[in-house]
Amino acid sequence: IKHSDSKYISFLDGDDLYLPETLKLQTKFMEKHPDVYMIYGDSMIIDHSGNMRAIYHAPEYDPVLLAHRNYIPTGSVMIRREVFDLVGFFDEGLKAAEDYDMWCRIAMKGLKVVHIPRILYCYRRHSSQITNNKEIMRICEYRVKKRWARKLKKKAPIYASLMDFVRYIGK
Repeated sequence: IKHSDSKYISFLDGDDLYLPETLKLQTKFMEKHPDVYMIYGDSMIIDHSGNMRAIYHAPEYDPVLLAHRNYIPTGSVMIRREVFDLVGFFDEGLKAAEDYDMWCRIAMKGLKVVHIPRILYCYRRHSSQITNNKEIMRICEYRVKKRWARKLKKKAPIYASLMDFVRYIGK
């Protein structure tokens, strides 16, 4: 990412798949909406053989909901390159949930994010994924939620009870 000179950045794990029109659709949307810094969409869950197992319809963008859980499928995301200049790069100290941390930093900066209600990629589920390691995921997500809640509390006192929520889920 640091060496990229592209206007837009997308993320796709080596075992996942874009639909044929995804990048074209995303680029066209970003060109049409210069005030939008990040877009994301829905995903199709597939197994190791490529068979469809489920469809995930992501919720509309809501920073408060984001403070509670990461509902943004990373493989469906396209971000303007300049976002990294505004919020920094991925936190390499996190073993997992580094995408969640990035989405929270984008939210804290107040950058406009839009959900495109359309399947943009296929997410392959298999046994060797880090997301299957519940302990690592729980610890990393807790660290992100704690960081996010602390900053949100400073920004808007109405969300102070979110710290209680973070303490509760961390137990």
